[in-house]
Amino acid sequence: MTNSPTITVLMSVYNGAKYLQESINSILDQTCRDFEFIIIDDASTDETPDILKSNLDPRIKVITNTENMGLTKSLNLGLDNARGMYIARMDADDISNKNRLKEQKEFLDLNKEIACVGSEMIVIDSSGRQTGLKKQHSDPDLLSFLMLLKNQMIHSSVMFRRDVAIEVGGYDESFKYAQDYDLWSRLILNGYHISNITKPLIKYRLHDKSITQGATKDRAYAFAMTTTFKNINNYIKLTSGDFEILMMSLHNHRVDSIRDLKTIWIKVNQLMDAYFYNIKTSKMVTNEIKRYCNNIKYNSFKWYIKSNFAGTYHYLILIKNIIYKK
Repeated sequence: MTNSPTITVLMSVYNGAKYLQESINSILDQTCRDFEFIIIDDASTDETPDILKSNLDPRIKVITNTENMGLTKSLNLGLDNARGMYIARMDADDISNKNRLKEQKEFLDLNKEIACVGSEMIVIDSSGRQTGLKKQHSDPDLLSFLMLLKNQMIHSSVMFRRDVAIEVGGYDESFKYAQDYDLWSRLILNGYHISNITKPLIKYRLHDKSITQGATKDRAYAFAMTTTFKNINNYIKLTSGDFEILMMSLHNHRVDSIRDLKTIWIKVNQLMDAYFYNIKTSKMVTNEIKRYCNNIKYNSFKWYIKSNFAGTYHYLILIKNIIYKK
């Protein structure tokens, strides 16, 4: 390892002993060797400290918090101690493909305009069995729009430029959850671009203690909605009530009234028009954004029918399939 590694792999772990060694091994076995591996032990009370002590690889640097600080503050501590120009995030229950660091480093080396690159992921369960594949969009201009409404990056898959992240303020420590969505949104707001490599470079483990699956799921969603609300209001002004109606359709697949349906259609059209007025996009990206917004409007109509006229819902799907010959 050189004195100034190109990459800092950054992991924070709290009571993550169950999957920790497998996650560490997936980094130590990388084909790219030019990295340091900072692991923040966030005052764990299980076997995590023993596992970390047993890993004697000189690339590993363990920082132990004397009290539990939470993920966001721990990640900023890692950024403060990182020497690499690129930061590769890693979670203590996920597994990186052995070529992950190599491919992401090469991508950022070649694409100087990209501040952060993620990847697709293979979804695994608590036993490591594959249960799904999550594909991601890659076009930076399309992602800039899609990020207004929903996070398009998998946190444990990303590699980003350390100097740029610090320039926009690092992780916002007022965000206990969804701190990554807030950071990527600020990158975009400051004129930077993000992308995804369209192949799975990590195995993302879903289990009962995952942030997106466990007891913290609702709180994580609330923090993400704070960012979404801020993103949309950079282009159009939404009342909290109108925002709740729009998000209820997007995430909970529920539209209660014809007034709510009208609100969704109006706000989606306003957002799309305001975005095109402020941001220049290629014809291809413009068409993709229009298709995405039209799909939101169609789905909101579908959820309205399903919520209020259950017997009509199946006929609606049949008509759609006939029209689109599916």
